[in-house]
Amino acid sequence: MKRASKFLSTNEQERITHAVVEAESKTAAEILPVLASTSGRYDRAEDVAGIWLGIIAMGVTWVAMQPQGAETAQWGSTWARFELPLLVLAMIAGAMLGTLVATFSWTLRRLFTPKKHMTAEVEMRAGQVFYDRRVHHTQSAAGVLVYISLFERTAAVLADEAALKALGQDGIDTLRDNLINGIKAGDLATAVCDVIRDAGDRLAKDLPAEEGDRDELKNALVTIE
Repeated sequence: MKRASKFLSTNEQERITHAVVEAESKTAAEILPVLASTSGRYDRAEDVAGIWLGIIAMGVTWVAMQPQGAETAQWGSTWARFELPLLVLAMIAGAMLGTLVATFSWTLRRLFTPKKHMTAEVEMRAGQVFYDRRVHHTQSAAGVLVYISLFERTAAVLADEAALKALGQDGIDTLRDNLINGIKAGDLATAVCDVIRDAGDRLAKDLPAEEGDRDELKNALVTIE
């Protein structure tokens, strides 16, 4: 998976900066776009992948050990005595291989991670970024976080007290859904720019820009590896 810092071109990042500047010229709110590579570690997916590959390896080994034709395996035979250890070894080897592959394969890790789990991780991580980046600490209590997580292919929009009141929860949900739809469409930069401008227009109605407003958050896209 491409890392957040390399996902968008310099030109695309500049477009997002311009969108933030344009939006904030209309409103006293502060808008911070953040692009993260992933929002969770998802260790459980590695374990699940290991278990499944271990079971498959054991099944393949069992089939390969079955007697052919008229041959039969007796419990007292040398072959039969080695069946169980070979099956156990096959399962252990398969589990280790599955865990290792899932550790480095984002696709496999996503396959074995429930969507609800990924959504919960994105929401939790967005909340942490909201506070870590001091989006909640603007003078007008009108900070807005536009958070995108690449691995999960989803997004979250969080707003401080005044901004939430101006946008309403329905407005927040609409911005988030539009952002997710844009991500799925394959043009992330345009989706982010459109949502930022839309947020600026909505916020301007109740939180218009005033003389003397100053930038409290950086206008550029923040990337988190």
